[in-house]
Amino acid sequence: MYRFPAAAIALSTLAACEAPTQSGYYGVQIPIGTARAAGFFQTVCVNNGADLSAARQTLAGLPVILNPDDDIYYSTEELISFKITPVSRFESVCSMVWDPIESNAQSIATLRSVDPTATLRDNNDGTITAFHYGAP
Repeated sequence: MYRFPAAAIALSTLAACEAPTQSGYYGVQIPIGTARAAGFFQTVCVNNGADLSAARQTLAGLPVILNPDDDIYYSTEELISFKITPVSRFESVCSMVWDPIESNAQSIATLRSVDPTATLRDNNDGTITAFHYGAP
């Protein structure tokens, strides 16, 4: 019932979730295969959808570095990043930005097969952002 206003707030908040090629990134310039990115999205965002606070614990076990300035987890291996953002006291969003090796259209289709409820955005710079909504 409150999903659309909450989604609008989340998307405007996540506009600050820059694509991983922006300044402040940790220097990794290797695009990621979509199957690998989809696996990370499943592990971090989808599997923790009932309690997205647990996504931070999952990220702690992956090859990522938390940038405390923007609260974004950046991969130390490939062009992929994650952000967990509270939308309301009832909902949070887990977002993933990645630079796929494959075409964006193919990558979006692959992500949809992993999470049909995901909101996907082509960032028009070669990267894609996927959003998964869940409990805070």
